[in-house]
Amino acid sequence: MKTFLTLALIAGLAFTGGCGKTNQANSAVQNQQESLSSRTYTIAAEFEGNLKHLAGTKEGESNQEMLLRFFKESHIEIKPPEAVFLKEEKNLLFVHATSADQDKIERVVIAIQDNVQPSKIH
Repeated sequence: MKTFLTLALIAGLAFTGGCGKTNQANSAVQNQQESLSSRTYTIAAEFEGNLKHLAGTKEGESNQEMLLRFFKESHIEIKPPEAVFLKEEKNLLFVHATSADQDKIERVVIAIQDNVQPSKIH
């Protein structure tokens, strides 16, 4: 009986110890998501043509994929839970990213609108 109680106590302590780590991990994920912000950019009708001129086209690549590639080439890596949605029919660009990335993305969007190659953004 003592052996059973000892095993039950050890299992209980292991379970509660594991829960603490899970809660800490969940808290870290929440903190990361809380640091993301959303912005909507109104893009000019020439945005798509300017992007193709600046980024170059690749066979079978959508404009959304081309924009993400152009961001990556400009040292802006968009990884989940960050997201970018290009709505060309409404001339809108939706961005969900960190404040630092938002500032970089804004500079790149302005460069695309002006049809100039953005300097390397760090």
